[in-house]
Amino acid sequence: MDFVANIRGVVGVGDTISFWQDPWLLSGALKDHYPALYSIEKKKSATVQQRLQNLNNSRTPKWQWNKNTLTLEETSLSDQLSYLITRYDFIIGPDRWQWLGNNDLTFSTSSVRKILDVSRYTDLNLEK
Repeated sequence: MDFVANIRGVVGVGDTISFWQDPWLLSGALKDHYPALYSIEKKKSATVQQRLQNLNNSRTPKWQWNKNTLTLEETSLSDQLSYLITRYDFIIGPDRWQWLGNNDLTFSTSSVRKILDVSRYTDLNLEK
């Protein structure tokens, strides 16, 4: 079972969620969706707060690349990622984590058990 696939960071302040390494904007970590950008990131452990700035009531990236000039592909990817960030619904207040393993998004041991059971049967190639 991939526990991380069932959680997502919900960004408020942005000081406890890793921009690249935690799932928050897309399903999975941004480093997996944008490996070309992650490879040129100066501070791979940067938080969302460290990587975004507030401009005109909107959060926009403040990139810190380990090179001065980006390729056309890198520029295109950073533009794409910047657009996704502008569409994200930031919350007011502290960051929090959301459990995706249950329809009502609340964590319970029974929801984890269901995921474990499905995972076990899938691994064994059996149908429940």
